[in-house]
Amino acid sequence: DLVVSNVRVAQPGLQAGDSVTLQWEDINQGNVATPVAYQDRVVVRKRNGDGSLGATLINTSVAFSGSSASPLAVGESRTRSMTFTLPDGVAGTGDFDISVTVDSSASGQGIIFEANTTSTAEANNSGGTIIGATARPYADLFVSSLSVPSQAASGGQAVVSWTVVNNGTADIGSGWVDRVVLSTDPIIGNADDIVLASVKRESGLTIAGTYSQTASVRIPTRLEGNYRIAVIADANMVVREPDTRGDNIRVSD
Repeated sequence: DLVVSNVRVAQPGLQAGDSVTLQWEDINQGNVATPVAYQDRVVVRKRNGDGSLGATLINTSVAFSGSSASPLAVGESRTRSMTFTLPDGVAGTGDFDISVTVDSSASGQGIIFEANTTSTAEANNSGGTIIGATARPYADLFVSSLSVPSQAASGGQAVVSWTVVNNGTADIGSGWVDRVVLSTDPIIGNADDIVLASVKRESGLTIAGTYSQTASVRIPTRLEGNYRIAVIADANMVVREPDTRGDNIRVSD
């Protein structure tokens, strides 16, 4: 008769994006030891604003090895643990429901037959807790201005200048790469984009800080018609911006 007890997290004051260490006890309330090794199921769901269960973040089975997989004796309690990471940004803030089920796969299947005098041995295998996580400060790189020539010759040079501001709530400690792109439409990231330049930003950026960059780029040969030039701040996505990356791009008119 296996039960789960004392489901808890080791860290206080959780924030979005944090690593979480989950701990619990498996207890054998029966009158025989567990005959075979088993696994426990961990499910983490985000709670909606009204308290109902929302998206499932984790649904996994935790297997044990070595001495942790040895038979659980009558009356024995054994501590289990696993580590997972909360999502960054809005998805990682709020309340989260954690459920742990002893002797269960991720699909809900057990392998040990259980019985007790009240016929609840298979129904008492789960325990849980609710944890909360607050918002974490993040940077927000915003391309505030972009200057491009009104015309450029195919195969010629064009000077592109742009300014970026950190509209977020966190400083950025190291540099990144801005990218200059030529496109036939205002959609950046589809198949028609042509990379004209990648310009490194050498240093970080404080909250509300700004910087400006200029690049002389070569327009590909054999082009004619109407094109747009865009700048993508932090094109390789090295800065953590889970909810605001959409304003990292500015496209010329």
